[in-house]
This record gives sequence, C-alpha cells and structure tokens, in this order.
Amino acid sequence: MLLPSTFTHGPASASLTCGFVEGVNTLDFVTFNQGGPGGVFVGVQDATADVPEPASLALLGGGRLALGALRRRKAG
Repeated sequence: MLLPSTFTHGPASASLTCGFVEGVNTLDFVTFNQGGPGGVFVGVQDATADVPEPASLALLGGGRLALGALRRRKAG
C-alpha cells in the first residue's frame, strides 16, 4: 500500500487500516529532503485496545473503598 508521497506544508496524516497480522509488524518510512528544514513524526495508536467499562471501574473503586475501610478499622 502506497501513501501520498508529497506533503508540502504543515502536518499531514495517513491511516493504515489493513494488511496487519497478529504479532510484530514492520513499517518502513522513506523520506527525501529537498532543502529547508524537514522532519517526520510517527504516532501509533492501537485501535483494538480494550477500554474498561464503567461498571468495571465502579467495582474497582468500591473494592478500594472497602480495603480502605478495613485498614482504618484495624488501625483504630
């Protein structure tokens, strides 16, 4: 898959959404500087990462409160 080869001014973005396999994947970036300052910034975001549900966070918070109450009870 080839992405646009020329970005002239300011930030540009591109998305790769297919062709990846489970495990380690490698991306190669080839840049050409035709004078003046240049640079490349690459950010990677895992779109498949699990996001905790609000109920899970509520259970975690409740558990922490209960442990805190037990600890306070033992200390007092």
